[in-house]
Amino acid sequence: MQLLFRVLLLVFGHAIMAIGIAFSLASDLGTTPISALPAVSSLISGLSVGTTTILVNVVLVVLQILIMRRDYAPIQLFQLALLLYFGPFIDAAVWALDQIGVGYSNYFQQWLLTIAGILVVGVGVTMQVRAKLFVLPGEGIAQALSYALHRRFGAEPQFEFGRMKIVTDSTQVLVALVLALTFLGGFIGVREGTIAAALCVGWVVTACNKVFPPKTPPHTKEATTED
Repeated sequence: MQLLFRVLLLVFGHAIMAIGIAFSLASDLGTTPISALPAVSSLISGLSVGTTTILVNVVLVVLQILIMRRDYAPIQLFQLALLLYFGPFIDAAVWALDQIGVGYSNYFQQWLLTIAGILVVGVGVTMQVRAKLFVLPGEGIAQALSYALHRRFGAEPQFEFGRMKIVTDSTQVLVALVLALTFLGGFIGVREGTIAAALCVGWVVTACNKVFPPKTPPHTKEATTED
């Protein structure tokens, strides 16, 4: 029963994240951090966003392995399989918001949609991490970094998952910005909403963990199927 609950928590968390991403897309203030690099890479290479999403996430998994080294649990490669249903979740959420008429008529309303997206994505990220099964590679890299730094320097608060999420999201957005400026000649696919999400989603996760403290600090090594 505990394993079933964790699986449901994981899937529901991903569904919540998909809704948050749909809100961000509806705002037209830029893609979310986890989709910024795939979107820009797609424009540069001519490949589909789906293809570049897979490629970017493979790179993130490789980085996790390099960071964790011997502590990396091979079962975490299942992160890549999660993309098979997460993409359709996003498509369904975008369709649902469109059907109920979610949109904007001014810049202020665009920011309201962006803020809603940030809050909802943050809650979804918290849920998938709490499941302690598998997370998407975008969160997996933050978990790996948090685990490695905690092991090296101790349980310092600056290395907790929420703050590492800010670091990894911001890094992906920065790389996307550099690529867009270099190859596309402008801030294409990345706008102020993307930067706001990169800086704030991690803080939402941190706030959720303070309001509902986890029993143990989440990190990749513990995120295995113990049941």
